[in-house]
Amino acid sequence: MLSLNEARIVWQAAESIGYPFGTHVQLLLLTACRCDEWASARISWIDTEQALMVVSAGAYKSDHVHVVPLVPQAMEVLKHIPKPKMK
Repeated sequence: MLSLNEARIVWQAAESIGYPFGTHVQLLLLTACRCDEWASARISWIDTEQALMVVSAGAYKSDHVHVVPLVPQAMEVLKHIPKPKMK
């Protein structure tokens, strides 16, 4: 577990690194998700209206829907992720 000061240092380092790795670290700090949960996240999992990440049951071995509340700062981080280009 990180102290508040250590978390601040990690946050600042992640901010300086930027997208994609820094953004990933920031989302991990804000949500306490596992590393692979954000690494494999899909745009369709994000409910911006309710500020949730809703992972379908099929994405886990447990076959349960996984819901992660997203604090306002996490929503702000997500806003700055580049949108995929449509072909």
